[in-house]
Amino acid sequence: MDRKISENNYSPTILIVRDSGEKIEFDSSILADFNTVYVSKSKDRSILGWIQENQPDLIILELRNPQESCCCLITPLRLDWLTRNIPIIVIGDRFTLKSIANLDYDVCLRSPCSETDLDGAICSLISTSLCQTHVS
Repeated sequence: MDRKISENNYSPTILIVRDSGEKIEFDSSILADFNTVYVSKSKDRSILGWIQENQPDLIILELRNPQESCCCLITPLRLDWLTRNIPIIVIGDRFTLKSIANLDYDVCLRSPCSETDLDGAICSLISTSLCQTHVS
């Protein structure tokens, strides 16, 4: 399955998962142009079902707690034929990123990440006209 998006009218969906209930506030000029869904990691059983049903174009996992490893989300996503090709960006501190280094994600960013790094990571995984207008 090719995850590259080429239609000009299509706005990709990005699922942003956080290990706490707070909404993530990233400094990103491009993120506002996507269909963005925010969810707390504490609801990970319902997250898997939502991902299978809605097939987001990209998943961003923002982790602040190294004990809350996202392996219980990444591993099932990669094993499921419905979700295994969805790109995953993991954002966390150096301790969190070190603890999940052996998992199968596409990009990892150290928090706090810059707007340029986040936009570049998103656009490296989703090809859309939105990226062409924001990232040079």
